[in-house]
Amino acid sequence: MTEKKDECGVKYTLDILEDRWQPRIIFWLGFRPFTIEELHQLLPELTDVALKEKITSLQNLRIVNPVVDEENKYSLTDDGNDLRNDDIWLPNFLEEQIKFMKNKNAICVCCSYSRIDEKSNEILKPVIAKKVITSKDMQAVDYVGTLTGVYDQSKYGKVYLKEELNSLLDDYAFFIDVINLEGVAYGNPKILAKYRLRKGSMTNNKKKLIKKHYLFYKNVLNQNLFKSIYSTTKWGITGFFKYYSK
Repeated sequence: MTEKKDECGVKYTLDILEDRWQPRIIFWLGFRPFTIEELHQLLPELTDVALKEKITSLQNLRIVNPVVDEENKYSLTDDGNDLRNDDIWLPNFLEEQIKFMKNKNAICVCCSYSRIDEKSNEILKPVIAKKVITSKDMQAVDYVGTLTGVYDQSKYGKVYLKEELNSLLDDYAFFIDVINLEGVAYGNPKILAKYRLRKGSMTNNKKKLIKKHYLFYKNVLNQNLFKSIYSTTKWGITGFFKYYSK
């Protein structure tokens, strides 16, 4: 009985992952509830009709709550949170980031974050955001990511993920493109997010992560062999002090 249930669970997960858009909807709703309009801004390539169809499908799978809240926002069910239970925005994330962005007169900011284990216990020291992040900085180390970064599209318009990367650090490429618009982003010293470290995750699989970054520098940023090795080494050293500082 248990084996059959496990097989159903695997198929259930694969059915979701095989869809192009459902994992992305789950990803964003994992941060906080969103209205249909907000989700459409985050997923502009989806039409309104297609987005509603994807949400309805996730509701039928009991991943998204069947009823929106009093603010007409969609949220994940407990099953949905089990699928997307890694990174967390604190409730004041957007408010503080927008305030910080206005204060810096910036189009892109990121925040500091704490790190938690699989049981949500805080571990290691919080990662404090670099105060000023230039385009050159981003060419070597991914200081800004989807957990901590916010981009204001009102000045330059929408920037899209590069689908051709097939998830080869496409979020890294996205924020490189964003920061290149004005050459700088700013780091908020306030801790506004939590990053979950899981055993067996890509973050903890250092060999795969090193290879992934090397290929990104070489094939995406078109760095030569020496520069790619240098950038990978710099990223590794920075990551060592960031992730292993007690």
